[in-house]
Order: sequence, then structure tokens, then C-alpha cells
Amino acid sequence: MPEKSVIVLDIDGTLPDSVGAASGCVQTSLVFVSVRQLGHRHWGGDRQHTDSGIFAEACACGGIRGSPPFDDLESRYAQAYDAVASRNPIAEINGARQFLETI
Repeated sequence: MPEKSVIVLDIDGTLPDSVGAASGCVQTSLVFVSVRQLGHRHWGGDRQHTDSGIFAEACACGGIRGSPPFDDLESRYAQAYDAVASRNPIAEINGARQFLETI
């Protein structure tokens, strides 16, 4: 029997360029928990790469003490996604299609 391989990809930001949409959703979510003074920041370039890590860092920078309201932030993120993504179209990362066809 031939050996089988499994390839696991973290799709968001690996195959589609979704940083603009994700950044907009993060910013929209943060406004609802009074993190306004950070301005429009492009969260895709930060050292945090998970929603919870980005939210925690942003809330700390915005002066929110204690654990961020992750459930509320994630809910606001999901609610904002369609509108934000329509203004920040998700595009294919250069070479992603060829990569997938090759594997």
C-alpha cells in the first residue's frame, strides 16, 4: 500500500490575502469595547497572529484592564465581516493557486 501524506495549511493569510478584511474587523470590534484611541491600525503586521492575541494586545494598549471580553469581540468581528470584506476584497496570494494544483 502506498504511503499517504497529509498537508495542513493555515489558510487565512497563507492562500488568500485577507489581512485588510481581518484588520478592518478587528478595528470595528475594538470600537465597541471603547478602544478608540488606537486609530486605524493595520493589525496584520503585528507580532500577534491569532484573533485572541490581537484583541488582548489591542485592549492592553487601549487601557482596558483585565481579561478582554473575547466573546463580545469575536461576535462583533463576525457581525462586521461581510461589510468590511466588501470594502477590503480578499485576493489570492501570488502563487497560491499553482501551489494547490501542484500538491
